[in-house]
Amino acid sequence: MKGENSLVDYKFNCYNGKAYSVFLCSDRIKEKVNYSIYDLNWNLQPEKITAHYRTHKVYPRPVSFDKMLAYSEILAKEFPLVRVDWYEINGEPVFSEMTFTPGAGFQTYYTPEYRQELGAQLVLPGKNIL
Repeated sequence: MKGENSLVDYKFNCYNGKAYSVFLCSDRIKEKVNYSIYDLNWNLQPEKITAHYRTHKVYPRPVSFDKMLAYSEILAKEFPLVRVDWYEINGEPVFSEMTFTPGAGFQTYYTPEYRQELGAQLVLPGKNIL
């Protein structure tokens, strides 16, 4: 799907082989970009993005969402943490990349509370921290 000024990036945050949420990047103009978070039922969760980057614009659920979700979980199956990125062109998912260190650990666009929430999803193999 195309945003007002660019393709929309659909980035599936996956933990231990399961998608948790979708980080959407839209309307890229030079250094400006709008970010939003959707849960897997496609509910916008603006409170999880810092005000500087947040958009309250609701994007329609992509036609190929179910395929993106299924393919993301297949690709993420062997990894404790990976972000699987997609575009949608003509109603079909187009693979972009897999990212193993999203934001290099400096995701200032996520609120501190959401960073904690995401971190709580991570279970490392052979580790039990609780």
